[in-house]
Amino acid sequence: MTKGEESSEVQPVQGEESEGNDKGKGRVIKLLPEENEVTYGKIFDRLGLCLHKKLLVLICRQCEMGVGSADALGHATKQHGAAISGEERKVFRAFCAEHKVCQLPEQAPIPQAGGPPVKGIAAPVSGYSCRADPLNCRYSVRDWQTLLKHARLQHGQGLANNTVRAETMVQTIFRGVGRQYFEVDVTATAESDLDMRDYLRLQFLPSVKCSTLLEAGSDRDRPPLLRLTMWDEFEEGIRKDGEQRKAAWGIKQKHAPSELGGILKSLDDVVREHLRQAQKLLHDTPHAFTVAKVLLNGPGFSPDQSKYFRFLSSDNDAYPAFFVQMIRAMVRKEQGHEFKMLFVYTPTQQEKLAALIERLVKDTKEQSQDSKTEAILAYQAFCWSLVHVPEAKRLGAWDNPIRRSIWLMALRNDGSFMDATNLTPLLAKLKYFCRVVTLYEALASQVPQDETEEDAVDRVGRLHGLVLRLGSPTTFNMVWELQQVASALVYSQVQDPNVFVDPDHAWISVGREALHLDRLRSGMARLLQNAKAAFLYLAGQDQWPNMSELHVVDDLGKVDRGYSFLEEAPFSNRRHEKWRLELGRAGNQRVSLSFGQDVG
Repeated sequence: MTKGEESSEVQPVQGEESEGNDKGKGRVIKLLPEENEVTYGKIFDRLGLCLHKKLLVLICRQCEMGVGSADALGHATKQHGAAISGEERKVFRAFCAEHKVCQLPEQAPIPQAGGPPVKGIAAPVSGYSCRADPLNCRYSVRDWQTLLKHARLQHGQGLANNTVRAETMVQTIFRGVGRQYFEVDVTATAESDLDMRDYLRLQFLPSVKCSTLLEAGSDRDRPPLLRLTMWDEFEEGIRKDGEQRKAAWGIKQKHAPSELGGILKSLDDVVREHLRQAQKLLHDTPHAFTVAKVLLNGPGFSPDQSKYFRFLSSDNDAYPAFFVQMIRAMVRKEQGHEFKMLFVYTPTQQEKLAALIERLVKDTKEQSQDSKTEAILAYQAFCWSLVHVPEAKRLGAWDNPIRRSIWLMALRNDGSFMDATNLTPLLAKLKYFCRVVTLYEALASQVPQDETEEDAVDRVGRLHGLVLRLGSPTTFNMVWELQQVASALVYSQVQDPNVFVDPDHAWISVGREALHLDRLRSGMARLLQNAKAAFLYLAGQDQWPNMSELHVVDDLGKVDRGYSFLEEAPFSNRRHEKWRLELGRAGNQRVSLSFGQDVG
């Protein structure tokens, strides 16, 4: 194979895009999605390499990392056992020299923050990006401690709470000591999207201070839901702090598989397996239908009662995802998340939460059936401590972790709260959560050894009276009462009109009424024709006058309001003046010019 053959087969970006690769690692270039391509060739295939056309960096396809051209032959030989002839080595080196392929990692450019993930290298991972100086600093890193060191040395920010940063997805081209991470946007698909997002998110938005909240002028201006829940009076400092609102948004977001050492991924698996086991426990229990009725209605339900508790379909992911979101926020806060709101646990709840985190860590390390079972039991114990709070009568209104979780879920990024329409589904999930935890607590106990011990129906009935019975100060009742209020507000609020526009713009429907635009146009045309005919009849003319010669100053769209700056008089004082003038010129004596009188 000759050099010319290889050059014609491998077509990297040349010219101005190749210029400057030997200027050092500090060079940052903009990578657009349509430029994010790699090229191959016969020599590259023999070496297991490909070439990124924009960055001009060789990438090992098997290792999914960048390799300098000076080390590529040795890497292919030592790491992958490639056999390369002397002629092939010459062709490879000549190609790299001609196209200025990066020889060393220090010469490789760094893609600009916010670009698409670089093809060929390992997939993006969760990391952090500095936002202390968005115009000049694009530092990104994988771990939090390294970012703290950067913030302390470069920006003088020594405390974690004062570090301006964002959780992002990051990549690195080369591995080893001195690797450099860069921020990527996994959703970037087009140049226009990339440019707008890059400008607004990385340059404009970080320099804008968070706007202050618009407080209600009086109690009458507050939404009815806030007057009842007092959400806007709880943790006002957090709501007014833009950074804390961002932290509240972050603590509610989905987790990365590696976050907190992987314990959140284990938590996700535990929650879903807990629901499956609860459903299986009910299915395998004698008198399961009676148990389901007792769980929903209590032990003293009427014989004619037809309502009973039913598990949701396994296809429903919204409920388990919400349970994961709620417990995940508590675990994140316990592990040192910067969100300042505390969940205020009782001693029992604090003990059970610590045990849950310990079992999640163990399950993450061991990945065995025994560790998973222990984690599920620890999760059930913690959830039961949230549902059954014996100290409830002595606690304050905001001393319930579930109540604080509702406040957190209802808080929006701008400091406002969700309305009653969006709140009711959330509360329905919490009621389902309380019932499932109660069912698991009742059915997971030992099978009765004799007739004197409680059976499943009795245990469910006893626990129902303990945590699900209406009227007692329990977590379930707090959720139930709030749902009743929210549902009443939903049913009583004025709904927006249901408007639909035909795709062909032939008609518009508002509620049950339809407006046909073709009929509207024909009706307007008939009105104009009738007005023209009436004018010609009253004026005794055969032709419609030239309106440009009339110098009409009346605004026909403002016959009863507005002001004419040309005539320096209100329109209402000069209505129809030109109309009377034209009729007077025609000398028609058959009509009275005083409006409001009948035509003679």
